[in-house]
Amino acid sequence: MKRLLLCGAAVVAAGLLLAPVALASTRASHRGSERVRHVPAAASPYARLGADPTYAISGHVRDFNGDPVLGAEVDWGWWDNGYWFGGSNYPGDTGADGKFNFAALAGNPGSDDLSVYYPLGTGVGTWSMESWALDFTANNDTTLFSYEMQPAQVNLTVAHAPSTKIDVLAGNESVGFAQSVVQLDAGGSGTASVLPMSNFDDVLESAYTPLPPSNPKVVYVVCRSQAESLAASPVSLAAGATAPDTVDLDWSAAQHSVMAGPLCRHSGKPGTKATMVLSGWPVNEIAGFWGYDGVHSGVFKGSWTSLGADQTKTLSLTIPKTAPVGLYEIDTYRTDAPDSLVDMWDYYQVCTFKASASSILHGHAVRLSGKVPGTGSVTIYSTWHKVSAAPGTLAASGWHKVGVYKTSSGRFTSSLLHPTRTMCYVAKYKGLAFQAFTSVVRVGVR
Repeated sequence: MKRLLLCGAAVVAAGLLLAPVALASTRASHRGSERVRHVPAAASPYARLGADPTYAISGHVRDFNGDPVLGAEVDWGWWDNGYWFGGSNYPGDTGADGKFNFAALAGNPGSDDLSVYYPLGTGVGTWSMESWALDFTANNDTTLFSYEMQPAQVNLTVAHAPSTKIDVLAGNESVGFAQSVVQLDAGGSGTASVLPMSNFDDVLESAYTPLPPSNPKVVYVVCRSQAESLAASPVSLAAGATAPDTVDLDWSAAQHSVMAGPLCRHSGKPGTKATMVLSGWPVNEIAGFWGYDGVHSGVFKGSWTSLGADQTKTLSLTIPKTAPVGLYEIDTYRTDAPDSLVDMWDYYQVCTFKASASSILHGHAVRLSGKVPGTGSVTIYSTWHKVSAAPGTLAASGWHKVGVYKTSSGRFTSSLLHPTRTMCYVAKYKGLAFQAFTSVVRVGVR
């Protein structure tokens, strides 16, 4: 997959995506083309077999002009069979000399990973760069400070830009990329960072949308729109060099992948369906879907081949029945171009809600229970109307409030309820990324 800045949460300020923040105060790396995810280094088959070599990796973080970067975070890891291991960052950010030095790292030669993250300032944005095609055996403690984390750059113009500051990924999905917030001039021109590489061919502009926060300390963002320029012929770029040609992007030709329906309905029990709406995809581009529940990942069955940018396609994706309660991420990416950095994502919150009996005799009682992501309490509503979908707004208009029940580790149980007729119930909860409703439960009264 193709995203550096976050795998979960990000702080949003001044309308720009700024310092990435993960749930456990660790940063997730951009994911490679094999649908990969971070897992603990100890889970690596290399580590289990005790065959992991160790290397001392050191170098400098420099800006485009070659000057050392103060206060940059450097992370390391390695790829193994489509998964990314490691994740420890340099003990403390880089000093005035831009140096970093890992004393003992594990690796997987040819698939090793170094990334650097650097906040440019409040309201300005970030610069970051990652390569996952390194070989720690080639440059280690035999050549001190040999890794030069210095970007190249590419000039670009953006037609119909949604803002004067845009977020740009530039690189190659098979090798790595650089990400930067680009300031555009009045003519829509700007300069983006690129990872030095021999096969630079892709530039991607993304739009991020913050979700209404359920926790004021953590704001999740989704990416539902991107504009791409994928060159037919890759070029070579050295550190401190500028790409020979200007890249043209047109935001009016951006492609989109959006989860349908109101946000409060992007929630339900395992096995329910999330509906994705795709539009703006150029002819013959193929969209695939990938999901991640925090532990397990996998590719959704099926894909869509676009017949042209004027086409709109609606697809239903089934949330796995094994998905645990929590945040489920759905990514949309290109399967027809291995070098493409296209990766849009949206969130579905998995929860459970059930009744102690699906049918009761008149005068008998029923109890409702479930588990939701997040903390706090749930509010249960009821209606005698036969419905299958949760309320379309958080106000739950037309529904009757039954009661508020505290949660413990996400679990809740209602008091005994005595419905006098067949009723439908739903629970509203705070959630991890946004407020939402559970699936609807129907209790028959006979």
